[in-house]
Amino acid sequence: MNETAKGKTKIVSAGSAGVRLAIVSFVSTDGKVQKQVLASHLLRKPKARVLAVGVGTYAAFAAFAQRGLQKSAYIAADALDMVATAYTAACSGCSGYTATGYRAGRGIVAVDPRVIPLGTKLFIPGYGFAIAGDTGGAIVGYRIDLGFNSESDAIQFGRRPIKVYTLR
Repeated sequence: MNETAKGKTKIVSAGSAGVRLAIVSFVSTDGKVQKQVLASHLLRKPKARVLAVGVGTYAAFAAFAQRGLQKSAYIAADALDMVATAYTAACSGCSGYTATGYRAGRGIVAVDPRVIPLGTKLFIPGYGFAIAGDTGGAIVGYRIDLGFNSESDAIQFGRRPIKVYTLR
């Protein structure tokens, strides 16, 4: 498993600056130069730098590992590679309650019910135990949206690939 130590960061993708072509007019009046952009065209989109931020091993998952492979296999029904994002109950257009009636927040995640049925109990390393209790318009296929109690925690989590364990 490719892990980053807690508190350490690793550059996954360096990213690159975008390139924009601008046609500019400069007019000098009374010694003052005024600049006016006449036209602008994006030639190359910028690519964001992607960092892996180490969160360490979650204590509950470490306890699974101590029980051995046989016991862990009994507890986890399946392991899915997914892309995770984060949300809070305070998001734009959110009521604070999920599609299943739970209060949105940490421990409640949004899934595509065709991939993970609503009500499924999950374990997500670095996040903890969760319930598939919500859906979202952008949550399609192997995407999961993790609930957080604060916007700063959600922003800090960002977007990253994760392994999601469905529990029996």
